[in-house]
Amino acid sequence: MNCELYAFLSRMFLEEPPEELAMDMLNKSFFSNLKPFCLNREMEKGLEIIKNFSEKFSNAEELAEALRREYTELFLIPPKPPVSLYEAHYSGEKATHVLLRLNDFYRKAGLQKAKEYREREDHLALELEFMYILCEKKSKLKREFLAHLNSWVPKAMDEIINNHRAEFYKGIAYLTKGVLKLEV
Repeated sequence: MNCELYAFLSRMFLEEPPEELAMDMLNKSFFSNLKPFCLNREMEKGLEIIKNFSEKFSNAEELAEALRREYTELFLIPPKPPVSLYEAHYSGEKATHVLLRLNDFYRKAGLQKAKEYREREDHLALELEFMYILCEKKSKLKREFLAHLNSWVPKAMDEIINNHRAEFYKGIAYLTKGVLKLEV
């Protein structure tokens, strides 16, 4: 299931959460499906935050709209979103150095970014998707890339957790931190 958690988290950071997620949250299937895989305090806390957030809503349309609004307010507001989802923002390195290092990881795994993917290679969603692929392939690169993720993702998650706009994404941030700790 850890592999699927990486895919789920990647999707949550790539774009606005899908409306189906709101329905799954309201009918509680989201929580019953995820609960068995919450194996540490961060993951349990994240799931609890998401559950409390979803209980404020009685219909899926309102919840879906709140999820879209929160994603936009945290990650998209121009010219500079409150929370960056790019590694270069947290690494202290020039973006070109970060991108070169990431492209080296991707090349070692025999992968490259799809041309239609509009985000840079250091976007959190792409890096989590890469971790999903490494996990599925049981790649030897997995441990090395996990160390790479742990060098910056917790900082980004703390930024989300400490942002007053974050409710749902505060829970997602705790889930993300917890998933990364499961593998260490």
